[in-house]
Amino acid sequence: MHRSPSQPSKSADRAMEYLEIVSSAEAKQGSATRYDIYKKALNEAYTDFVIGWLKDRRLIKEGEEVEHYRLTENGKTSLNLYREHRDLVGLFTTDLSGPRLRRS
Repeated sequence: MHRSPSQPSKSADRAMEYLEIVSSAEAKQGSATRYDIYKKALNEAYTDFVIGWLKDRRLIKEGEEVEHYRLTENGKTSLNLYREHRDLVGLFTTDLSGPRLRRS
């Protein structure tokens, strides 16, 4: 099944889901905990991967407490762009994702 050019890639959707989790937790309790992310990731290894991926791209940063995270300005901007211009995000991420290649 092909996604329309105006829909973001699944990986972009997934990244934004994690930014939404951090944003929502920040609004409620000041920062997101590792457990907030774990509830979506469902295992320790993937939780570590997601946190590392978001930190490497400077979308989240360490909070004031251990294993607490907050959105960076880049994270806030990315999330706002996704919320307000999802169709534009789709144009970029669909092209970048490209078709999967099969090994012969």
